[in-house]
Amino acid sequence: MTVRLRLRMTKPHQIEAEDRDKQQSAWIQNEAQRWREAEDADLGGRVSGPEDWRAARDEMGQEQRVIVPSYRGE
Repeated sequence: MTVRLRLRMTKPHQIEAEDRDKQQSAWIQNEAQRWREAEDADLGGRVSGPEDWRAARDEMGQEQRVIVPSYRGE
């Protein structure tokens, strides 16, 4: 957020933005926490590409098998 925008904010909004900056800075500095969060996130696996290709790249997701429903176009 630019300084010019912040200067036009009300004081409570400026304080809120500063608090958010501090939280983001603390999060960025805590690499171990970021790794834990990434490991805990269930993002699923890749759904495109052959299964052996995805498995070779460890892109199967936590379920180890991704089922993509067939498309029934009309």
